[in-house]
Amino acid sequence: MKTRLVIRNLPLEIKERDLKRLVGKFGMIKSTYVARDPKQFDLAFAEVLMTREDEAETAARGLRDLLWHGNFLETKLAEEDWE
Repeated sequence: MKTRLVIRNLPLEIKERDLKRLVGKFGMIKSTYVARDPKQFDLAFAEVLMTREDEAETAARGLRDLLWHGNFLETKLAEEDWE
């Protein structure tokens, strides 16, 4: 089941609460991860684990190429989920 959504080209100042608010419009979120380097700077991508595959697919389509805080988002469903 593909429920893990990868979102790239995020604004560098992204917070997990902002990400949850953005993606939560499409369904229930199980967990989120914003990639950061050792100095705690964002790396402009995140992963979101949704509870349902159809919601993850809808989020991937709905967020693809969305202009958000000056950045066009890139989205895809990941090949594997993590727990």
